[in-house]
Amino acid sequence: MSHTISKKELKKTDHLTAVGRNAFEQLVRNQKMVFTVALVLLLAGAGYVAWDKVSSKKEIAVQEEFYSIEKKYLKLKESFDKAEADQKDKTKKDSEKSSKVTADKDSKKAEEDSKLPTGDLMKDYGSVVEAWNKLIDSYPSSKAAGMASLELSQLFLKYKSPKEALQVLSKVKAQQNSDQFMGAMVFHAYAKLLSNQGQCQEAISVWENLEKKKHASFLMEPAKMGRALCLESLGQSEKAEIVLKELVADNNNNPSSGRGGAPQAKGKSAIQKTAEKYLRFMKLKKSASGAAAS
Repeated sequence: MSHTISKKELKKTDHLTAVGRNAFEQLVRNQKMVFTVALVLLLAGAGYVAWDKVSSKKEIAVQEEFYSIEKKYLKLKESFDKAEADQKDKTKKDSEKSSKVTADKDSKKAEEDSKLPTGDLMKDYGSVVEAWNKLIDSYPSSKAAGMASLELSQLFLKYKSPKEALQVLSKVKAQQNSDQFMGAMVFHAYAKLLSNQGQCQEAISVWENLEKKKHASFLMEPAKMGRALCLESLGQSEKAEIVLKELVADNNNNPSSGRGGAPQAKGKSAIQKTAEKYLRFMKLKKSASGAAAS
Protein backbone atom coordinates (compact mmCIF):
# COMPACT_ATOMS: atom_id res chain seq x y z
CA MET A 1 0.00 0.00 0.00
CA SER A 2 1.30 3.39 -0.93
CA HIS A 3 1.83 5.87 1.90
CA THR A 4 2.31 9.33 0.37
CA ILE A 5 2.17 11.83 3.17
CA SER A 6 4.98 14.28 2.42
CA LYS A 7 4.11 17.82 1.40
CA LYS A 8 6.36 20.48 -0.10
CA GLU A 9 7.50 21.58 3.34
CA LEU A 10 8.50 18.03 4.22
CA LYS A 11 10.81 17.87 1.21
CA LYS A 12 13.13 20.43 2.81
CA THR A 13 16.35 19.09 4.18
CA ASP A 14 16.22 20.53 7.71
CA HIS A 15 17.20 18.07 10.39
CA LEU A 16 13.87 18.01 12.23
CA THR A 17 11.90 17.14 9.11
CA ALA A 18 14.38 14.45 8.13
CA VAL A 19 14.06 12.84 11.56
CA GLY A 20 10.26 13.02 11.36
CA ARG A 21 10.11 11.50 7.89
CA ASN A 22 12.35 8.65 8.95
CA ALA A 23 10.18 7.98 12.02
CA PHE A 24 7.03 7.78 9.92
CA GLU A 25 8.64 5.47 7.36
CA GLN A 26 9.66 3.14 10.18
CA LEU A 27 6.08 3.10 11.47
CA VAL A 28 4.65 2.38 8.04
CA ARG A 29 7.10 -0.46 7.49
CA ASN A 30 6.07 -1.92 10.84
CA GLN A 31 2.35 -1.69 10.16
CA LYS A 32 2.35 -5.39 9.25
CA MET A 33 2.82 -6.04 12.97
CA VAL A 34 -0.34 -4.06 13.60
CA PHE A 35 -2.37 -6.31 11.34
CA THR A 36 -0.93 -9.44 12.97
CA VAL A 37 -3.86 -9.16 15.37
CA ALA A 38 -6.26 -9.29 12.44
CA LEU A 39 -4.42 -12.24 10.93
CA VAL A 40 -4.65 -14.15 14.22
CA LEU A 41 -8.38 -13.47 14.27
CA LEU A 42 -8.60 -14.63 10.67
CA LEU A 43 -6.97 -17.95 11.49
CA ALA A 44 -9.20 -18.24 14.55
CA GLY A 45 -12.18 -18.48 12.23
CA ALA A 46 -11.81 -22.24 12.07
CA GLY A 47 -12.07 -22.43 15.85
CA TYR A 48 -15.22 -20.30 15.82
CA VAL A 49 -17.06 -22.69 13.52
CA ALA A 50 -16.35 -25.53 15.95
CA TRP A 51 -18.67 -24.02 18.57
CA ASP A 52 -21.02 -22.01 16.38
CA LYS A 53 -24.49 -23.55 16.41
CA VAL A 54 -25.27 -24.68 12.89
CA SER A 55 -28.87 -25.54 12.14
CA SER A 56 -28.43 -26.61 8.54
CA LYS A 57 -27.31 -30.13 7.74
CA LYS A 58 -25.94 -28.80 4.46
CA GLU A 59 -23.76 -26.32 6.34
CA ILE A 60 -22.39 -29.10 8.51
CA ALA A 61 -21.59 -31.19 5.45
CA VAL A 62 -19.86 -28.26 3.74
CA GLN A 63 -17.81 -27.58 6.87
CA GLU A 64 -16.74 -31.22 6.93
CA GLU A 65 -15.66 -30.86 3.32
CA PHE A 66 -13.67 -27.75 4.20
CA TYR A 67 -11.83 -29.50 7.03
CA SER A 68 -11.08 -32.46 4.77
CA ILE A 69 -9.43 -30.11 2.26
CA GLU A 70 -7.65 -28.20 5.02
CA LYS A 71 -6.25 -31.47 6.41
CA LYS A 72 -4.71 -32.21 3.00
CA TYR A 73 -3.36 -28.64 2.78
CA LEU A 74 -1.75 -28.81 6.22
CA LYS A 75 -0.16 -32.17 5.40
CA LEU A 76 1.39 -30.75 2.21
CA LYS A 77 2.54 -27.63 4.02
CA GLU A 78 4.11 -29.69 6.79
CA SER A 79 6.06 -31.79 4.28
CA PHE A 80 7.32 -28.65 2.48
CA ASP A 81 8.28 -26.98 5.75
CA LYS A 82 10.20 -30.08 6.82
CA ALA A 83 12.02 -30.32 3.49
CA GLU A 84 13.04 -26.66 3.68
CA ALA A 85 14.22 -27.06 7.28
CA ASP A 86 16.21 -30.18 6.33
CA GLN A 87 17.80 -28.37 3.41
CA LYS A 88 18.90 -25.47 5.61
CA ASP A 89 20.32 -27.87 8.15
CA LYS A 90 22.18 -29.83 5.47
CA THR A 91 23.54 -26.66 3.88
CA LYS A 92 24.86 -25.54 7.25
CA LYS A 93 26.51 -28.91 7.92
CA ASP A 94 28.01 -29.07 4.42
CA SER A 95 29.60 -25.66 4.86
CA GLU A 96 31.34 -26.96 7.98
CA LYS A 97 32.66 -30.07 6.25
CA SER A 98 34.98 -30.77 3.37
CA SER A 99 33.82 -29.67 -0.08
CA LYS A 100 34.26 -33.24 -1.32
CA VAL A 101 30.89 -34.67 -2.46
CA THR A 102 30.27 -38.29 -3.39
CA ALA A 103 27.81 -39.64 -5.94
CA ASP A 104 25.66 -41.03 -3.12
CA LYS A 105 25.35 -37.60 -1.55
CA ASP A 106 24.40 -36.08 -4.90
CA SER A 107 21.70 -38.71 -5.30
CA LYS A 108 20.39 -38.13 -1.80
CA LYS A 109 20.31 -34.38 -2.31
CA ALA A 110 18.31 -34.76 -5.53
CA GLU A 111 15.79 -36.87 -3.63
CA GLU A 112 15.51 -34.25 -0.88
CA ASP A 113 15.13 -31.42 -3.39
CA SER A 114 12.19 -33.20 -5.00
CA LYS A 115 10.22 -32.65 -1.77
CA LEU A 116 10.84 -28.91 -1.76
CA PRO A 117 8.12 -26.50 -2.95
CA THR A 118 8.62 -25.45 -6.57
CA GLY A 119 7.41 -21.88 -6.14
CA ASP A 120 4.53 -22.62 -8.50
CA LEU A 121 1.24 -22.60 -6.59
CA MET A 122 -0.58 -25.06 -8.82
CA LYS A 123 2.33 -27.52 -8.82
CA ASP A 124 2.63 -27.34 -5.03
CA TYR A 125 -1.00 -27.02 -3.93
CA GLY A 126 -3.02 -27.41 -7.12
CA SER A 127 -5.43 -30.02 -5.80
CA VAL A 128 -6.11 -27.93 -2.69
CA VAL A 129 -6.70 -24.74 -4.69
CA GLU A 130 -9.10 -26.53 -7.03
CA ALA A 131 -11.00 -28.17 -4.16
CA TRP A 132 -11.42 -24.92 -2.21
CA ASN A 133 -12.48 -23.05 -5.36
CA LYS A 134 -15.08 -25.72 -6.08
CA LEU A 135 -16.44 -25.45 -2.53
CA ILE A 136 -16.59 -21.64 -2.79
CA ASP A 137 -18.40 -21.76 -6.14
CA SER A 138 -20.88 -24.36 -4.91
CA TYR A 139 -21.74 -22.86 -1.50
CA PRO A 140 -20.68 -19.16 -1.55
CA SER A 141 -22.98 -18.12 1.31
CA SER A 142 -21.77 -20.80 3.74
CA LYS A 143 -19.41 -20.16 6.64
CA ALA A 144 -17.17 -22.86 5.18
CA ALA A 145 -16.87 -20.85 1.95
CA GLY A 146 -15.88 -17.82 4.00
CA MET A 147 -13.19 -19.84 5.75
CA ALA A 148 -11.99 -21.32 2.45
CA SER A 149 -11.73 -17.85 0.87
CA LEU A 150 -9.67 -16.58 3.80
CA GLU A 151 -7.30 -19.56 3.72
CA LEU A 152 -7.04 -19.50 -0.08
CA SER A 153 -6.38 -15.76 -0.23
CA GLN A 154 -3.52 -16.18 2.25
CA LEU A 155 -2.11 -18.97 0.09
CA PHE A 156 -2.29 -16.73 -2.99
CA LEU A 157 -0.47 -13.98 -1.08
CA LYS A 158 2.23 -16.44 -0.02
CA TYR A 159 2.82 -17.16 -3.71
CA LYS A 160 2.83 -13.42 -4.52
CA SER A 161 -0.51 -13.41 -6.31
CA PRO A 162 -2.38 -10.50 -4.66
CA LYS A 163 -4.82 -10.03 -7.54
CA GLU A 164 -5.98 -13.63 -7.28
CA ALA A 165 -6.27 -13.25 -3.49
CA LEU A 166 -8.49 -10.20 -3.96
CA GLN A 167 -10.55 -11.98 -6.58
CA VAL A 168 -11.36 -14.98 -4.39
CA LEU A 169 -12.48 -12.74 -1.52
CA SER A 170 -14.50 -10.56 -3.88
CA LYS A 171 -16.29 -13.64 -5.18
CA VAL A 172 -17.36 -14.70 -1.68
CA LYS A 173 -18.11 -11.40 0.04
CA ALA A 174 -21.23 -10.73 -2.05
CA GLN A 175 -22.79 -13.82 -0.43
CA GLN A 176 -21.52 -13.22 3.10
CA ASN A 177 -23.19 -11.22 5.88
CA SER A 178 -20.78 -8.57 7.17
CA ASP A 179 -22.72 -8.43 10.45
CA GLN A 180 -21.72 -12.00 11.28
CA PHE A 181 -18.34 -13.23 12.44
CA MET A 182 -17.20 -15.01 9.30
CA GLY A 183 -18.63 -12.41 6.93
CA ALA A 184 -16.94 -9.62 8.86
CA MET A 185 -13.60 -11.42 8.58
CA VAL A 186 -14.04 -11.76 4.80
CA PHE A 187 -14.88 -8.06 4.39
CA HIS A 188 -11.95 -6.96 6.56
CA ALA A 189 -9.50 -9.15 4.65
CA TYR A 190 -10.94 -7.78 1.40
CA ALA A 191 -10.46 -4.17 2.55
CA LYS A 192 -6.90 -4.92 3.65
CA LEU A 193 -6.05 -6.30 0.21
CA LEU A 194 -7.66 -3.30 -1.49
CA SER A 195 -5.53 -0.95 0.58
CA ASN A 196 -2.37 -2.93 -0.15
CA GLN A 197 -3.08 -2.60 -3.86
CA GLY A 198 -3.59 1.16 -3.69
CA GLN A 199 -7.39 1.08 -3.85
CA CYS A 200 -7.76 3.04 -0.64
CA GLN A 201 -10.98 4.87 -1.39
CA GLU A 202 -12.87 1.59 -1.79
CA ALA A 203 -11.10 0.08 1.23
CA ILE A 204 -12.17 3.03 3.39
CA SER A 205 -15.79 2.49 2.36
CA VAL A 206 -15.65 -1.18 3.35
CA TRP A 207 -14.07 -0.39 6.73
CA GLU A 208 -16.57 2.39 7.46
CA ASN A 209 -19.44 -0.03 6.87
CA LEU A 210 -17.81 -2.66 9.08
CA GLU A 211 -17.47 -0.19 11.93
CA LYS A 212 -21.26 0.22 11.93
CA LYS A 213 -21.92 -3.50 12.33
CA LYS A 214 -22.80 -4.60 15.85
CA HIS A 215 -21.33 -8.08 15.54
CA ALA A 216 -18.16 -6.85 13.83
CA SER A 217 -17.08 -4.77 16.84
CA PHE A 218 -14.11 -7.10 17.40
CA LEU A 219 -12.65 -5.66 14.18
CA MET A 220 -13.13 -2.03 15.21
CA GLU A 221 -9.46 -1.36 15.97
CA PRO A 222 -7.88 -2.90 12.84
CA ALA A 223 -10.63 -1.32 10.70
CA LYS A 224 -9.98 2.16 12.11
CA MET A 225 -6.22 1.70 11.82
CA GLY A 226 -6.55 0.62 8.20
CA ARG A 227 -8.84 3.55 7.45
CA ALA A 228 -6.43 6.03 9.05
CA LEU A 229 -3.48 4.68 7.04
CA CYS A 230 -5.52 4.95 3.84
CA LEU A 231 -6.59 8.52 4.61
CA GLU A 232 -2.97 9.46 5.24
CA SER A 233 -1.88 7.85 1.98
CA LEU A 234 -4.55 9.91 0.17
CA GLY A 235 -3.11 13.09 1.66
CA GLN A 236 -6.03 13.57 4.08
CA SER A 237 -3.90 13.97 7.19
CA GLU A 238 -6.47 15.86 9.26
CA LYS A 239 -9.11 13.15 8.76
CA ALA A 240 -6.51 10.48 9.54
CA GLU A 241 -5.62 12.27 12.77
CA ILE A 242 -9.28 12.35 13.83
CA VAL A 243 -9.65 8.60 13.26
CA LEU A 244 -6.44 7.86 15.18
CA LYS A 245 -7.61 9.98 18.13
CA GLU A 246 -10.92 8.09 18.14
CA LEU A 247 -9.01 4.82 18.12
CA VAL A 248 -6.87 5.80 21.09
CA ALA A 249 -9.87 7.22 22.97
CA ASP A 250 -11.81 3.97 22.54
CA ASN A 251 -9.54 2.51 25.20
CA ASN A 252 -11.26 4.60 27.86
CA ASN A 253 -14.72 3.44 26.84
CA ASN A 254 -14.14 -0.27 27.49
CA PRO A 255 -13.55 -0.72 31.22
CA SER A 256 -12.98 -4.16 32.62
CA SER A 257 -13.67 -5.27 36.17
CA GLY A 258 -10.88 -5.15 38.67
CA ARG A 259 -10.78 -6.83 42.07
CA GLY A 260 -14.07 -6.78 43.88
CA GLY A 261 -15.92 -5.84 40.71
CA ALA A 262 -14.46 -2.32 40.64
CA PRO A 263 -14.04 -0.91 37.13
CA GLN A 264 -10.50 -0.87 35.85
CA ALA A 265 -9.15 0.80 32.72
CA LYS A 266 -8.27 -1.68 30.02
CA GLY A 267 -4.65 -1.67 28.92
CA LYS A 268 -3.85 -0.28 25.49
CA SER A 269 -3.71 -2.77 22.66
CA ALA A 270 -0.83 -3.06 20.18
CA ILE A 271 -2.91 -1.22 17.58
CA GLN A 272 -3.71 1.63 19.96
CA LYS A 273 -0.04 1.99 20.90
CA THR A 274 0.85 2.22 17.22
CA ALA A 275 -1.89 4.81 16.72
CA GLU A 276 -0.32 6.90 19.48
CA LYS A 277 3.02 6.72 17.67
CA TYR A 278 1.40 8.03 14.48
CA LEU A 279 -0.20 10.87 16.41
CA ARG A 280 3.18 11.82 17.92
CA PHE A 281 4.68 11.88 14.46
CA MET A 282 1.86 14.07 13.17
CA LYS A 283 2.55 16.52 15.99
CA LEU A 284 6.23 16.49 15.05
CA LYS A 285 5.28 17.03 11.41
CA LYS A 286 3.19 20.09 12.29
CA SER A 287 6.00 21.51 14.40
CA ALA A 288 8.46 21.01 11.56
CA SER A 289 6.09 22.67 9.10
CA GLY A 290 5.59 25.63 11.41
CA ALA A 291 9.32 26.03 11.93
CA ALA A 292 9.94 25.89 8.17
CA ALA A 293 7.23 28.48 7.50
CA SER A 294 8.69 30.93 10.03
